[in-house]
Amino acid sequence: MASREGGRKGCSIQGAGPSSAAAEKVHRAANKRFLNFILRSQASFLGGGNLPNSCEARWVYYDFSQLSAHNAYKLLVSTIVPRPIAWIVSQNAQGKLNCAPFSFFNVMAGDPPTMVVGIGSREQGGPKDSLRNILETGEFVIHLVNEEMARSMNVTATPFAYGVSEVEKAGLSTAPSLQVKPPRLAASPVAFECQLIQTVPVSESNTIVIARALACHIEERYLLDAEKCYVNTPELKLIGRMHGAGWYATTQELFQMDRYTVDQWESSQESSSSSG
Repeated sequence: MASREGGRKGCSIQGAGPSSAAAEKVHRAANKRFLNFILRSQASFLGGGNLPNSCEARWVYYDFSQLSAHNAYKLLVSTIVPRPIAWIVSQNAQGKLNCAPFSFFNVMAGDPPTMVVGIGSREQGGPKDSLRNILETGEFVIHLVNEEMARSMNVTATPFAYGVSEVEKAGLSTAPSLQVKPPRLAASPVAFECQLIQTVPVSESNTIVIARALACHIEERYLLDAEKCYVNTPELKLIGRMHGAGWYATTQELFQMDRYTVDQWESSQESSSSSG
């Protein structure tokens, strides 16, 4: 259920839009306006100004316990964006490969390197092939997706029958992993060899997979200094999942915002008070 706490005139809840040139133009313009807003807000704050007053906004409240799973999902994927994509290669006990992308994914710890992936069920019911293989073997490889590999990734999202190799369907080449049995995708710029820690079933149709990254492969041209582990992140040109059906984001429009030290913060407050 949604209860309206108000809303600015002209505001609307954004959902899946049409995949058209006009819609894409609107989204690009919105991205630029948002970036400009962030930069203006930062400049205003550092100059002693105020951030927008949240009391001026009006809100819509959603109680997830009163929503259908479908509507709750729409709210989550339309707001928690962009989401990194875990492009997972797994294999069953017989060695048959499976490849599929998942955007309920992130890194959760640095020591030891720990990643989490949320995997749903097939539309017709039953576990997805990736989860079935991970439970069976305890090993898999997570790849990150760049702009160049986007179309191939999209092919592997096709709901083929169990046992069909998406690697073959997408015409992808593989290279051997060093610590796990499933191979990695040769063209992916970054790959993490992973070992299952545990799975957490959160419902009949959704399972959280917690894994330890044992090793990482990064194409050399994306490294600034291999010994110091400095990566040229912008050059990776990674993509992320956005809202609705078929929407993705690039990572090309960046801005930098340095973190305060305590002394810098206190100094900014003193400057603000004196200028006021």
